[in-house]
Amino acid sequence: MSRELVARYGQIDVLVYAHVWGVNAFAASAWHLRRSGVGGMFDAYAVGFDGVWAIAIPVGEG
Repeated sequence: MSRELVARYGQIDVLVYAHVWGVNAFAASAWHLRRSGVGGMFDAYAVGFDGVWAIAIPVGEG
């Protein structure tokens, strides 16, 4: 079981921080993905990030 934290910082780059059950955060992997075409790993994470961002409520407004 794993969870990922995605930090998007552009149209072609994304950082994905993998959180793996039983592994401390300092030892978890981070992936720098660069978009190289349509439908790849970058697009999968970017779509998920954009979906969460679209329904996010700013702190103090919820």
